[in-house]
Amino acid sequence: MAQFFSTQAAAESILDALNYPPQRRQQWTGDADSAWRMIFNELNAGIIDRPRYHLLRAALRVYPYNPVFLDLADAYSLVETEEGHPAAASEPSPQTSGQPPIETAATAEPAEIPPLQADGSESDPMCHVIIRASSEDERERAGAVLRSAGLDPQDLWSTAHATSYRVATADVGRVRQVLDNSDIGWIVVPPGSRDYLIRELFVQGPDGRRFRLLDAPAQQTVADVAASVVEQYGKAVADTSRPTVMDLLLPSGESRRLPPEVTLEEAGVRDGNLIRLGFEATAGAINPLDHQDALHRMRNQILQFARLHPDMTVSGAPPTLPTQYEISFQQNGFGPPPALGDPPEVIHEHTVLIQLSPDFPETAPLAFWLTPIFHPNVYPNYDCELARRNPARQGLVCLGELAESYTPSLDFADLCRMLVDMAGYRNYSIFVSSGELAAGGVEGQRVNYYDSAAAEWAQSHQGAIHAIGGYPTKRLSRALTRYRNVIEVADR
Repeated sequence: MAQFFSTQAAAESILDALNYPPQRRQQWTGDADSAWRMIFNELNAGIIDRPRYHLLRAALRVYPYNPVFLDLADAYSLVETEEGHPAAASEPSPQTSGQPPIETAATAEPAEIPPLQADGSESDPMCHVIIRASSEDERERAGAVLRSAGLDPQDLWSTAHATSYRVATADVGRVRQVLDNSDIGWIVVPPGSRDYLIRELFVQGPDGRRFRLLDAPAQQTVADVAASVVEQYGKAVADTSRPTVMDLLLPSGESRRLPPEVTLEEAGVRDGNLIRLGFEATAGAINPLDHQDALHRMRNQILQFARLHPDMTVSGAPPTLPTQYEISFQQNGFGPPPALGDPPEVIHEHTVLIQLSPDFPETAPLAFWLTPIFHPNVYPNYDCELARRNPARQGLVCLGELAESYTPSLDFADLCRMLVDMAGYRNYSIFVSSGELAAGGVEGQRVNYYDSAAAEWAQSHQGAIHAIGGYPTKRLSRALTRYRNVIEVADR
């Protein structure tokens, strides 16, 4: 317990689960070993009923795939009934001298364990959401966001840094769309995937500094971890926009390159591992294998999004491993006015072309609206002076922050969702901050549209936009929220 719950805050979350009397808890004045010895003295004296059974059960709720806890659970038949109540099991007793030592999670080879539901059965058909929360207020706010969207969140487990909820949907896109509109840090765990934390992960930065990540969700991507560490440097590291590489250091002394788009679990990252972070040195063309892997990933992400949205159809060219896609979907939106001075027409059908360059995934994709549309952030693709002046740009989509913050690990489900929201005027921008203060201390703005006629119309016809389910123009665009890892400088 001292190894896996090494701070007083982490220990308090376990003691709360045990109903350990608050008046008998003491402030930690020494190391974690000393503090837990005092706690076990109280447990041995009978401060609560069946203390080791309940202690192990609480620990498994935080780290359900920890091999040490799982071995103990197996040894003492710690199981759950179908109703979710503890089944009869023998009380674990203190380890006696002469017994072989238990392997730590950092050295033990984790067993292959199937994903679990909250009730202990396999393959949960619903999504889980891991929320970055360090206080009860933050947990309650996150729960309120999920409840207001009708997702009926059920609290599964909590640590000092994170909380996991089971939500009443298998639609990953729906959950992400709800959370995109909040300011909380989150990770969505897809149905059937493992919902757990890596208690301690070490990352060595490009300058040799070592960082310790606490309670890192295993379903976040390698790229997310790299970005979290690079942020620790701020302006101290030059050219932080360069692509990063992550290498897992193996016990043999060798290293293994981790693909940026895979999750920590998929990459085989385990508790206590050390990863080396560096900036990618590029020379010449993109590695053909990287290009091919990225094309496979993009295809799978787009097709997965389409499967969750029956009104969407997808075609690609070439058909084997496409470098361009046409996606067609239904969404109430606005088409160009039939004549000058007329209001735009309400439309329902949309087709968008997504193109990838030979340098993909190092360069962002391009998107072009093929069906006529009247939108501030789409270059006019209907007959007008602007379209006639720049025919090559007709239908070009301004991807905004999605392009500005582009990384090679971009999830193309986010791109598809953005295009659908743009069609329905739930994602559009007319003015953005210039980053400077104007006269009187007012925040300066600059224009951020491709179609000036559509921008002018949108500003003065908010009622029509609201009528099709769109959002007001004052709604601020924002970057996709990323889980904020708990990071500290490591001593080893």
